[in-house]
Amino acid sequence: MEAYPAVKGTAPAYLRKIVRPYTPARPLCSATSGRLMPPPLWSCTSRSRLLSVLAPRCWNDLPVEVRTAETLATFKRRLKAHLF
Repeated sequence: MEAYPAVKGTAPAYLRKIVRPYTPARPLCSATSGRLMPPPLWSCTSRSRLLSVLAPRCWNDLPVEVRTAETLATFKRRLKAHLF
């Protein structure tokens, strides 16, 4: 849940710095899917429980309709429907 405010820009600066939006090098359909940039592979093995590793992994596993929710209330409702 900490990833949503960081993606929308309402989280503190240190969280916004940790989770970065995915920006492809060329125009792709996935550019508007609301994905996050995964960390480099070398950081995933030794630090697999850090927010910088887990947030993009969990966020990118969510369906597009959950990731692209307009408000926090809508995000929570869609996330609950997805999980249950």
